[in-house]
Amino acid sequence: ARDIETWRAMPDVDVTVISDRIDNLIDSVDTMPLTQELHLQQGTATMSSGAPAADGAYWQRFWREMWGQLRQLVRIESTEKPALPLLSPSETFFLRENLKLHLLTARLALLSHNEASYKQDLRTSQAWIQHYFDAKSPAGVEALNTLRKLRAASISVKLPDISDSLVAVRNYRASLSGSAQ
Repeated sequence: ARDIETWRAMPDVDVTVISDRIDNLIDSVDTMPLTQELHLQQGTATMSSGAPAADGAYWQRFWREMWGQLRQLVRIESTEKPALPLLSPSETFFLRENLKLHLLTARLALLSHNEASYKQDLRTSQAWIQHYFDAKSPAGVEALNTLRKLRAASISVKLPDISDSLVAVRNYRASLSGSAQ
């Protein structure tokens, strides 16, 4: 009875819910924007905003155009932060596929209750999302929050020792077979 109560008091690992969350992350990888795409969009937005207005006087258009040219000539950037790698379309495809593979490996580790591998794959996935993907986009924020929750969950459960109960059952069975003879 004591062992049965110990088994009932053990925490349950909801493998199905965790696996579904990982599947949802895998599905969202294709829709998450890359950081380089964000920088390219910002670059084209600043290029188009520097165009002179057609309705202004000639000298106003001239100064606007001159100012736009000067702004493109001089660029001030922080050199302390490393530059983001520019990935070709094929490299972005493989980046997304490798991220999916890490998430699938985490799901396999979940099913085999290998907590070290599970947490390592989730940690790698989180680092890749923070480095290569736009972590401020809604999809990026949701993915990072889900990964934090998944990493906080413990998937390995220490099973209680029931060897005393097994020994008692064997002794009882041996005493029954000995008294029957």
